[in-house]
Amino acid sequence: MRQILVGVCLAAFALPSACEEVARSSDNPCQGPDCAASTKKSLRRPAQDGKSHAQILTESKTCVRYGCKDEYVRWQDCQCNRDCFKNQNCCYDYIQQCKDPRNAESPVLAALPKASAINKTTSFRGASTAKWGSCGEFTCAETYVSWRPCQCNSLCKDYGNCCSDYQAVCLSPPTPAIPGPAPQPPAVTPDLPDTSGPSAPIAAVPVEATPPAPANVFSVNVTALPWTWKDGLNAPSDSPLLTFYMYRAVSDEVYPPLNTNLGSLPGVLWYLHHEVVIQAPRKFRISRILRYKVQMRATAPLLRLGMHFGVRLAYDKGQATGPFVCGRTNVTNKDGTTEGYKPKFCGDGAFNAQYLPDLKPYKNEYEYSAYGYNVGCNKLGEYPFPMHPVYYPNAIWYTLPGACPNNLYYNKDNSCQASQPGGYCPNMEPNGNGTCTWNYEDAGEISLDELVGIKDYASWMHSRREYDPETDEGVKFGWWNGINSTTANQERVRQAAELFDRRYPYMPTVAELTNPPCDFDFGYFYKEWYRKDGYSGPCGPPNAHCKGGIWWIRHEGLTLHPKWYVPLTTSASDDDIQRLLYQLGENECLRPCNWGETPTATTPGPSNEEAATPSKEFP
Repeated sequence: MRQILVGVCLAAFALPSACEEVARSSDNPCQGPDCAASTKKSLRRPAQDGKSHAQILTESKTCVRYGCKDEYVRWQDCQCNRDCFKNQNCCYDYIQQCKDPRNAESPVLAALPKASAINKTTSFRGASTAKWGSCGEFTCAETYVSWRPCQCNSLCKDYGNCCSDYQAVCLSPPTPAIPGPAPQPPAVTPDLPDTSGPSAPIAAVPVEATPPAPANVFSVNVTALPWTWKDGLNAPSDSPLLTFYMYRAVSDEVYPPLNTNLGSLPGVLWYLHHEVVIQAPRKFRISRILRYKVQMRATAPLLRLGMHFGVRLAYDKGQATGPFVCGRTNVTNKDGTTEGYKPKFCGDGAFNAQYLPDLKPYKNEYEYSAYGYNVGCNKLGEYPFPMHPVYYPNAIWYTLPGACPNNLYYNKDNSCQASQPGGYCPNMEPNGNGTCTWNYEDAGEISLDELVGIKDYASWMHSRREYDPETDEGVKFGWWNGINSTTANQERVRQAAELFDRRYPYMPTVAELTNPPCDFDFGYFYKEWYRKDGYSGPCGPPNAHCKGGIWWIRHEGLTLHPKWYVPLTTSASDDDIQRLLYQLGENECLRPCNWGETPTATTPGPSNEEAATPSKEFP
């Protein structure tokens, strides 16, 4: 059972904290309605029940109450173990109770770094600041304080939970504290199925939007960026700006949407239907659907192919896990001869440097090296997952690449962020260069219980069941019945959209910021991997026939048919074009020799008439 639970953590939309829970513990000592209710309190938003912070902390989230431990305890609202600092979930008194140098028996004393040794990293593009609280009120500290709704430590930018005045108070001379906005209005229960009765909708009060973090950016190391063909990736693109909503299924603990997978509203409901509500309690204790208003602009290499989106990579704990192209394989005939080539995909985990020899000339994963840090999309039912019929129309999943996509969320230092800055660019409209393709702002949330009409899930789930995939219906409950009914699924999406519109009447409706088509094209995106390797085989100077092909491609082909010659652009060198013709087996071209390499073969030159008629590649 433990292995099964660990396996499901690879699913899309899984939160890091939830996967860590499964990985570290398969038993939950916390049972019953009271305990279940306690787990719903966010580690980043203390319950606002009229009690002071001091009362809340004394009564619940303290290491005085829980005791210092070596292991993770999943039922606790905060942790007192050696990994809590790394996982950003320590109780507020963890340092005093468990890391006091006077306590020689502290189980975590030797495991944590000293405050002076903490690596102060800053996100290249910044991250969203928290809406509530002030560093002027809390004071600056080197530790994570679980009860605070926002943080004032040197790692807060990596986790996107800094208070809005962190820069001014903690990194600059003190300034007056910034007051927080008014509290959120109460949730509204709409007239949805399986409720005791309809209730009148209440117009929500606009909540002050949280601006992106201040642009505390450090210089990008241009020479270390992963792309080789820089034309179009280090300059703004001509792609149109797209603005639309993305959605995310989460528990009561959530992190900013950098290096994560999100979805269209149908895409998130598909995920909930197939992987979340089939168990009780719900998978990863998911309880909400968050909404983000996203702006994005495609890079020039994507636009040349008629695309705005790249491939969707899966992300786990802030790290891209593929699938990555890692070279090419031969397509052979029955007699063993090579008929052609196709891309090879490797692994189900982080990108491995051992792939690089087969990815020349790229210096890192092809998916971002060739097209910049693009927003990826995946129409459910097509590559990469799931590859079977889907009955939620317009179900799409997305990738939003942040800094250091190849590293886990706690391992993104300054050097990494300078060379792999990601595509997130706050405080500005995305311009479509390789490092500025998207931004976002919070756009509200709805409760899953409110959507489906459950008033008290903790007690409700003991006598009912939301959905049983074996019977295709719930037990004493019908909201999720008919997983393969397009009509029923469309009605579920309609009700979710209606609930968002009711709760946030001052924002654009779901229909007004609906998702654009997912135009990722597998064949064009991976086109160059259907050709033979251009960095092995005989090399030599171009003969007359080869030179004719180079001339035609440079002066006509690249302008008339840019898709034919991916990844070349009008700034390609003669060697680049010769290498492409060699890969295509056209115009008797050999591979261009590297600097200092001795030509290994020569080809006879064609007649003048043949040289005047260069070959062309057709799609």
